[in-house]
Amino acid sequence: MRFGKLTMHDSDLIMIDMDPRDPFDFYLDHYQDQLVAGYTKSTPAFGLRAYARDYDKLPHRPLARRRKR
Repeated sequence: MRFGKLTMHDSDLIMIDMDPRDPFDFYLDHYQDQLVAGYTKSTPAFGLRAYARDYDKLPHRPLARRRKR
């Protein structure tokens, strides 16, 4: 699994909604923004838990200011 600059072999990733009171609003085109707004934890079994903010709860920047990759 490649997670940004982190590479993990024989691992698993679980994405978790930071606010379980509502459905997880995940937007694949902007998953990096959601991950940056959250945090991650590594597990003893070499897994990764990514706590991500709902897309509709992110502060949205104008498109022209977003960094291109």
